[in-house]
Amino acid sequence: MDRANAIFDQIDADKSGEIDSKELMMALLGLGQEHETVSDLFRVLDTDGNGSISREEFIAGFDLYQKFDKLAVLRRLTPNQKEAAAKAARGRASSSRAECPCPMAPWATCCSPHTASVNVVRV
Repeated sequence: MDRANAIFDQIDADKSGEIDSKELMMALLGLGQEHETVSDLFRVLDTDGNGSISREEFIAGFDLYQKFDKLAVLRRLTPNQKEAAAKAARGRASSSRAECPCPMAPWATCCSPHTASVNVVRV
């Protein structure tokens, strides 16, 4: 949640506690997103339809994206990579090591064979 809150705070330019369509547009156009994509995203995140995105709406959308992104990554893995990722996930709870800087980093703490062969593009 800290990451989602930090991103929310960056986009909420007027510090009103809500993101309006102009704030989201300015932030994401500046990152290279298309106008139509940002408009679509705003409509998806504004779940109550009041014309702004609350922190709660943003965090819920962020969580949903993270789950979707994880599934998309896992679908592209070979069987050996899936096994390595599952093994790493099982060991994560008992591991005191820092997170691995590999593409699976949000979900795995490991230095398994998948680190050299998974190509993930983050949006």
